[in-house]
Amino acid sequence: MKQEILQKRNPQVCIKNVNDAAFSRYGKLIHLDVDALLQEAEKQYPIPTSGNAYIADIAALHPFACVAEIAHRIFAEMAIEVGICHGHNTTLLGLEHHIGSEVNMAITDCVLALGRKEDFQAPGIDKEALEVFYVPGSVIELFEGTLHYCPFSADQKGFSTIVILLDKTNTPISYRKGELLTKRNKWFIAHVQNQKKIQEGNVGGLLGEPLQISLLPVE
Repeated sequence: MKQEILQKRNPQVCIKNVNDAAFSRYGKLIHLDVDALLQEAEKQYPIPTSGNAYIADIAALHPFACVAEIAHRIFAEMAIEVGICHGHNTTLLGLEHHIGSEVNMAITDCVLALGRKEDFQAPGIDKEALEVFYVPGSVIELFEGTLHYCPFSADQKGFSTIVILLDKTNTPISYRKGELLTKRNKWFIAHVQNQKKIQEGNVGGLLGEPLQISLLPVE
């Protein structure tokens, strides 16, 4: 129901669902009991009152059985980081991709705009090449090379999601301006209107008017 209402509020965007076959190009659903982890994260890390925040690794989120299962099943016992991304986002101002999968555990419903890195060709990728998916409290794996960025909020309460990646992803490196590799295991493409990022030396390659989502009111 929420997805249908959100679609009506955003007729300019085709909002699919991670349960749809179209999602298989970008990732897959993971069927796993994560309730205890989500409850702990929601209690300890409430959604900020404004803006967005990302904490790459939180030690308190590691000692859960579902995290150990994800480390085994998805990351083949490689070292991982378990963090949180939350806040209030309505506009897509960039895209990123990584080596290795990314696992998202949606504490709240949210929306993702997704593409594939092979679709990025100079001078860039148009937003029309992306597909938009509603994430209804699901646990998903985003495959290596899937273009994504900060989730959209589904409603005005904001969004919150646990993010699991290979260890040390998104940590600082000796960044070379004008290259897509901006942090460890992070290739980033700024929207051409994201002047702050471009002035910092990031590549402006996401084309077209910024993708925006009109949020649902708080119930």
